[in-house]
This record gives sequence, C-alpha cells and structure tokens, in this order.
Amino acid sequence: MPQKNLQKKLIENAVFYRYCVEKKLIIDPDPLKTIALSYGVRMSSVHKWEQDPEFEHVRRHDPKETPDLYSIRSLLEIHGEMYRKNFSQKRILK
Repeated sequence: MPQKNLQKKLIENAVFYRYCVEKKLIIDPDPLKTIALSYGVRMSSVHKWEQDPEFEHVRRHDPKETPDLYSIRSLLEIHGEMYRKNFSQKRILK
C-alpha cells in the first residue's frame, strides 16, 4: 500500500473514532487528546482531520449494525502506533 493511502486510512480510523464518541457509542471524556496522544500529533491536527471534507464519508455508520466498539478502540491504538512510526514527527521513544 502506498504511503499516502496508508496515511489516509489511518486518519480515517481516527475520524471514525471521534464520530463514535460524538454519537455516544464510545465513552471518552477527551477524544481529541486520546487521538493526539495515540497518533503522536497535536490536537490541532486532529481538528483539521475532522474538518477535512475528504474524511466526511467515515463520519457515519449503518444504524442497523452497531460498530464493534472494542475493535474501534483497539484499532485506534494500533493505527496510532503505525501513524507515529511512519508519519509523526512526535515519535514516542520506548
């Protein structure tokens, strides 16, 4: 998968996570901070992703099929780590 497509997919997951919090499918008192820390970006970057029309398509789900909330949270952590390693300038050292 080309880097640009990978980056877009990872951001889509973050935007979908935020959408799930907005719809009260996931309880997170500070989702912007959660995403920013997971992805190694500033909260202003998360705001930009949310406002970008390119990601509007991920801000919905089929009401007949409730998303698997455990998977969404797990994917946020996994995709956040991938984003940090490949795209973030704020890499977390272990």
